[in-house]
Amino acid sequence: TPIVNPTLKLAQYQWPVQSIRAIRWPKSQENVILAIFRKLDDRLGRMHINAVTARLLELLQENADASGQDCLKHLAAEIQHPEPAKLAEQGSELLNSLRQNELVLGAELPGQARGTKHPVASETNKKRNPI
Repeated sequence: TPIVNPTLKLAQYQWPVQSIRAIRWPKSQENVILAIFRKLDDRLGRMHINAVTARLLELLQENADASGQDCLKHLAAEIQHPEPAKLAEQGSELLNSLRQNELVLGAELPGQARGTKHPVASETNKKRNPI
């Protein structure tokens, strides 16, 4: 079960707010979805994501006990993907990317008691909150 960064917030804008500067203003509207979160080193993280990635993150947040593959299967059905197996394969790569970018912090193994985290997640927590 993927462990979503608890600070993650998804935000949707009608303008590309991530590229607005005092000397440069966007010429046209553009729908933008940003994942905004706190990184492990406590810096602010933000990532421009697409609607499918945003929905996957929502499913992971809403279904904390579901596996990543279960959420990917649900997503494939929801968006009526013509090749669910291909989405699952690409989704695994996406989950790895989300992990590398700290939107997903690790995984909880099936059958583990709540609070007993996979060693990767435990190591991540030690980095954030050293004891």
